[in-house]
Amino acid sequence: MPAVRQTGITGPVNFGGAAYREYATGFLRERAAVRGVVLPAPDPGEISLAEAINTVFCHADRWIVQCPDCGQDYQFVWPDDRLFMCSHCWNGGVGGKYRHYAMPAGWEEVNDEMGRAPDPVVRNWVPAGVTLKGAIASQPRQTMLEVITEMRTYG
Repeated sequence: MPAVRQTGITGPVNFGGAAYREYATGFLRERAAVRGVVLPAPDPGEISLAEAINTVFCHADRWIVQCPDCGQDYQFVWPDDRLFMCSHCWNGGVGGKYRHYAMPAGWEEVNDEMGRAPDPVVRNWVPAGVTLKGAIASQPRQTMLEVITEMRTYG
């Protein structure tokens, strides 16, 4: 059975092909200003050298990353840039700097397989080893093989 859709929803898909820098210096900067936060551009000096965060998952066909510090914000992933800024705590855990995140191994293959499911509500994957906070933390974890096997039941 051919895929129902071509790709899951990521930042570039949701924001019309925009690169992360455009998103950060546009939409995200405006959101920060409303909250009285001056958000710098994601230039090298504004990016934390801390270890990449491991909070990327797919929920209802949306590839998102959760803030590892406060757990209160979710942002779309930007697979080419892999930078994150929380719009709740503004990355307070790393001094307000942008953070790198790691995409789960095999995410592109999983993304392709999820296209088999006709209903986006069932296109979910919380990879084994991902640490999340809040209500989403109780979601079951799956290996890449488990999620691919599940998606192949759709055809």
